Amino acid sequence: MEARRREPEGLKATIRWLHRAFTDMRFEFHEVLVARDRAVARITLHARQHGPFVVHDSPDGRVTDAFPSNGRTFAAPQTHWFRIAGGAIAEHDAVRDDLGMAKQLGWIPPTPIYIFACSSPVDCNVATTPKHALANRYRPSRCWDRFFLEQL
Repeated sequence: MEARRREPEGLKATIRWLHRAFTDMRFEFHEVLVARDRAVARITLHARQHGPFVVHDSPDGRVTDAFPSNGRTFAAPQTHWFRIAGGAIAEHDAVRDDLGMAKQLGWIPPTPIYIFACSSPVDCNVATTPKHALANRYRPSRCWDRFFLEQL
């Protein structure tokens, strides 16, 4: 996946990936500390979801989840850790409140229909839409992912 690459091209791909899902993005910096070759920034990301948030969480970069847009806004705290070498960022790690963001965007808690359908067997070859997932009593987690991906 493009966004997992290193160097400036990976950063540019990550920015494009975020912009496909979010608009009105703004990073509010609360605190930045620098010591020798290390830096840390405590920030809050403010944005509004305008497109599906697609997760590529597999080694081969394929899509593993997709969360549909509902137009909601969110403010999620983050802490970013950097190692500087040769005047550039050599390493970066982040701690983000993804759970808080998901709650604000309405991705969780799941609806009662989703919970009911999750208690059923999995067979995404039969159930490819939320309506069929409930009607056929198939677990929708992967089925709903397929449904949302079909909308992309």
